[in-house]
Amino acid sequence: MHERARLLAYLPQERTIAWDLKAIEIVALGCVGLSADVVRQHARAQLEVMGLSNEAETRVFSLSGGQRARVLLARLLASDAKTACLDEPLTALDPAWQRRALAVLKSRAAQGGTIVVSLHDITLAAQFADDLWVMDQGRLVAQGKPEAALSDKVLRQVFNITGTFTEDRYLQLDPQALTEDGA
Repeated sequence: MHERARLLAYLPQERTIAWDLKAIEIVALGCVGLSADVVRQHARAQLEVMGLSNEAETRVFSLSGGQRARVLLARLLASDAKTACLDEPLTALDPAWQRRALAVLKSRAAQGGTIVVSLHDITLAAQFADDLWVMDQGRLVAQGKPEAALSDKVLRQVFNITGTFTEDRYLQLDPQALTEDGA
């Protein structure tokens, strides 16, 4: 069991915390395979990464929805799993924390991990992903670097919108340019 947990971590879209534990105790649950004397220190470090150092001893039912989401992200990070799958991890996060969370995940990937994230915000996906898979009704319709996977054709056919990439890899959507199917 410990070996599998070190290989794969998962954060589901539907997330509930069943027990009113302290934030640090929730994160410590992700510290698989670490000695007891290291667990608390490692959990605290992950809370710091997610901007929750001051809430470490706070019971999670007292935290906001966004703070709870960040506690669960910290728990996932605490696992140090080689591969992490996250389903809509930005739910309940404000825009600044959405970007910060994706930057943390991108940094983990740059350190040699594999991070798979499902997102509905294609502008954030384009900005942070190294490789995108575009799904439409359960089918893979495009794959590749963001600029290729989110081609004009894909934007029109799948999302009923238009957009362009800036030189610094931001996808700018045209809010006025819905295609006929989306008008």
